[in-house]
Amino acid sequence: DIAEPAGRFQGTFMSSGKLRAEFFIEGQAIAFAVNSLPDDDRWALVETVVSALLCRPPGTVYTKAEKADPTQPQPADENLPQSALPILNSVPGAAYVLYCDFDGETVTHPKWNGGVLINAAPHPDANNATFVANVWKRVSEDFAPFAINVTTDRSVFNATPTFRRVHCIITPTDIAAPGSGGVAYLNSFGDGTPCWTFNQSEYGCAETISHEVGHTLGLGHDGRNINGDAYYGGHGSGAVSWAPIMGAPWSDESSASDEDVTQWSRGEYANANNTQDDLAIIAGTSNGFGYRADDIGGTQAAASPLKFTGSAVSDAGIIERSTDFDWFSFTTSGGSVTLNVNTVNINSTQTPQPGANLAVTLQLVNSSGTVLQTVNPTSTLSASIATNLTAGSYFLKINGAARGTGSTGFTTYASLGQYTVTGSVPRTGVATLAVSPTNRTVPAQGGAFEFSVNSDTSWSWGKDSAWVTSGETTPQTGIQTFSYTIGANPGATPRTATITLTAGGVSVTHQIEQQGSVIDDHGNSTANATLVAANSSTAGNIETAGDQDFFRIEIASTGILMVETSGSTDTYGY
Repeated sequence: DIAEPAGRFQGTFMSSGKLRAEFFIEGQAIAFAVNSLPDDDRWALVETVVSALLCRPPGTVYTKAEKADPTQPQPADENLPQSALPILNSVPGAAYVLYCDFDGETVTHPKWNGGVLINAAPHPDANNATFVANVWKRVSEDFAPFAINVTTDRSVFNATPTFRRVHCIITPTDIAAPGSGGVAYLNSFGDGTPCWTFNQSEYGCAETISHEVGHTLGLGHDGRNINGDAYYGGHGSGAVSWAPIMGAPWSDESSASDEDVTQWSRGEYANANNTQDDLAIIAGTSNGFGYRADDIGGTQAAASPLKFTGSAVSDAGIIERSTDFDWFSFTTSGGSVTLNVNTVNINSTQTPQPGANLAVTLQLVNSSGTVLQTVNPTSTLSASIATNLTAGSYFLKINGAARGTGSTGFTTYASLGQYTVTGSVPRTGVATLAVSPTNRTVPAQGGAFEFSVNSDTSWSWGKDSAWVTSGETTPQTGIQTFSYTIGANPGATPRTATITLTAGGVSVTHQIEQQGSVIDDHGNSTANATLVAANSSTAGNIETAGDQDFFRIEIASTGILMVETSGSTDTYGY
């Protein structure tokens, strides 16, 4: 704490060893950011304003909270016991985590309330599994393009290193920022500082979670350069009405209801006051995670086979980037074909907004690459194709689409998210057989692996290598998970194997490439160092991170020793 005038300096040393800190002055809108310089151990003190460091309106002045008494024991952060909270994960196993905490929290973090205990109550609907799931679905859609797991599972959060996680406390207790809908410190992702959501409705709660987490990832507010509009509420009406997540979608006074589509933004609407590239910042190196890997083939040649049960289509995918094109292949015996690509729809009883960030354009393509039909609606997010096809092989191409312009609807910039594919395709006499993924690289030590099989007929399988084993029976029918085990590769040379599935005259393969074992070419200590004779030379490789190669030279008598090294690694003498 700083006296005369009162103020507060608060900082965090990140896992990288760099300092991130803020300096606030009582009664002042001016503040200072303290940042480590990227290339050395110096710090930079940068003048800014309170609203650039905290999720607060422009002109906000800092009010110093009561200082905690360090002599009084304070409880550690912990959840209050609640029941019926569903355990939900958007990307199970992801290295980075966004934890949505509905069931209450006791907080004594020095950046909130001066370190004085905040006993945050559970959200009023924390025991309503449907409410929690719907909020989670909306937030998951906002972060669907990225390699981060949106979770309600505290154990997943606890098991994740601090620098890879963020904690959003969802509560009616607004002590951290009285009267606001939520609050967060900018650029605080991974430093252990929780953010807060106080808005209670399903729509407002979900939008605020994404908004406040957006701040922790480095995003500022989206407003307009007119009428002091610091938080843009959005524009348009109906299914393609739009607002920026980093604005205030729940507060648009020009609309009778909240906007249906909320997205990350780069200021493409009229009079935008912030052209920050939200997507690039979220997926940037400073936050550590990037975009998710593409889940569906991106070209006609790499198309993923549509999944069928009989003639009924049932598949799904994600548009992760504006440059992403998802290709599906299918074969028909000819007749009436219907393909529906549906974006997210929460189907909530509390709010009509469906929750989708994605609008789609569809193309139907034949085997020679000719586009037979394009569907790009103007007033809906989803799209459908209904047509008659002759017998043969075809492709469905899906990509994120605009609806109107940046000022009347939205562009393709952040038209990203999840979709499902349904419909009906005549398939008399057509066997379905597909595997996913079609290839995999496995480590030298081997292990247990699996791939999915989609078939509407009986299939058998075989393999071409003894080091691939499986307990799968043959024949099998339907949609299955095929499990197999790879033995350790004893050699340094990579090796390949193929598992082949056959149904009638149709065959598909799952290709396996196993890496070679890393053979260390020199000893890793003085005890097993490689002998280098006088007047000779030797070569080596640093095969893995942390590898050290030791060499020894035996000296018969006193004299001058000259050792020369070359290469790109550091050399030390012992």
